[in-house]
Amino acid sequence: MKQAITRFGGVAAGPPTPVFPEDAPFSLLWSRDQALTASKEQQSADYDAALVIENPTLKSVEQESCVSCHTTLPVRRWAEATLGLSAQDRPQRFESSFDLSLTANPEVSASPSMFRAFGYRGQEVGISQRTVNESAAVAEFLNRTPNE
Repeated sequence: MKQAITRFGGVAAGPPTPVFPEDAPFSLLWSRDQALTASKEQQSADYDAALVIENPTLKSVEQESCVSCHTTLPVRRWAEATLGLSAQDRPQRFESSFDLSLTANPEVSASPSMFRAFGYRGQEVGISQRTVNESAAVAEFLNRTPNE
């Protein structure tokens, strides 16, 4: 089944069509109006769902819709800036011994128009947090000693 989105996060009026069942825990953040009027508990729950999408140890990309994976970073960044949410001390947050910072231009990576997990907008690189986290998870795996 196909899924389409034209706008989302802080610039959208609503979610993609159709919303798949796996999108439900995260779908509030696709609608600015719904997110702003939701309870703090619901905002936090949907934010946690976004962190789960970005955490390769909790869900594989096969367990998410394409739109969820590709829109999580800008929607999460919007929720942090607008709703005051933070990944700090949340168990859903991916942790690694590697630096997980988005050192490429974060405005490009978090732009609502950047649908790529890794790609370019003009000459500016955009990398999703999920891609950074998956790369770190692979590096952690490859750096393990044979006895681990």
